Amino acid sequence: MKNLILASVLLFSSYIGFSQAPESLSYQAVIHTSAKVVLTNTLVGTRISVLKGGSNGNVVYTETHAVSTNENGLISLAIGTGASTDDFTAIEWDNGVFFVKCETDPNGAANYSIITNTQLLSVPYALYAKTSGSSTPGPKGDDGVGGVSTAGTGINVTGDGTVAVPYVISTSVDLAALVARLDSLEDRLEVLEPKPAVVGEYRDGGVVFWVDPTDNTHGLICAIENPDVYVRYRSDGGYVESFATDSAIGTGKANSDKMLAIVNGQNASRPGAAVVADEYEHDGFTDWYLPSALEVLEMLNNKTIINTTSLAQGGTSLTGGANYLWSSTEYTQYRSALLYVHSPYNRVSGDKYAGNRMRPIRSF
Repeated sequence: MKNLILASVLLFSSYIGFSQAPESLSYQAVIHTSAKVVLTNTLVGTRISVLKGGSNGNVVYTETHAVSTNENGLISLAIGTGASTDDFTAIEWDNGVFFVKCETDPNGAANYSIITNTQLLSVPYALYAKTSGSSTPGPKGDDGVGGVSTAGTGINVTGDGTVAVPYVISTSVDLAALVARLDSLEDRLEVLEPKPAVVGEYRDGGVVFWVDPTDNTHGLICAIENPDVYVRYRSDGGYVESFATDSAIGTGKANSDKMLAIVNGQNASRPGAAVVADEYEHDGFTDWYLPSALEVLEMLNNKTIINTTSLAQGGTSLTGGANYLWSSTEYTQYRSALLYVHSPYNRVSGDKYAGNRMRPIRSF
């Protein structure tokens, strides 16, 4: 993405000077790569077009140049003197708005990839005067010497407006400020780009404990703490089967939704594990749920790095003095899967009304 951004602004500054003779417009531009490296002493191919009516207007003149940059990456050429089948003198400068379009191939060929458009804010007066259609002089105007200095933001006019010292209109850009703005924009765009995840890192409200092997920008995160000391699998006044029987990684959310769907009669003073996970919130994230059996096992397989990161973020270890962690995987109407928190992390069948610890998770 960075290269695409820089490619649109590779031509940073240019100026166009007008003079009476020869019939041409002087043009300069600085060329550099998308890595911000100025192309010095390099032969580049350039195609110049004069557009009438707007930046996407009709092309009234086109020519090509093969020109070398100097030690500062600057090219200098005279529009009207390049290779062309068009007649530069036939341009009707008194009729319409004109733009100069510059296309450049930094490899010196004709595969143009760098494009910029510069509006002519005033017509080349000396060129227009030669075809104005009248030789009758008009009334004498005010002395223009020193009377013109600027023609808008970033546009400067120099010269006396005389034959000896004609006006030169130039545009300039503060390169340092422009590069700084581009860097800032790139940093903001990087935030929007999905970042590869690493097990053990803190992101999106918790600790990464599983990364999708097919897409390392997605995975599972566990909370940095156990939100309640001891909770039951259910606490609704009776053993009710929820059919949340899946145990694989990626099934904890579906299991939890099935458990939440039959919460009627929930004991508000001691809610079940799925409710506690659903109501958990950290760093603005609220989409937590109770993990499946294999999701709990994956956390335990990475408990050392999870504990390190959790404690560094002000949380608690996975075990916290308990021997078992609840999963959302149901065995029967009366029992559900518990994971032993010490190696070899055996899965056991636990009574749904028994109090145990749990750790909410969320996906990203």
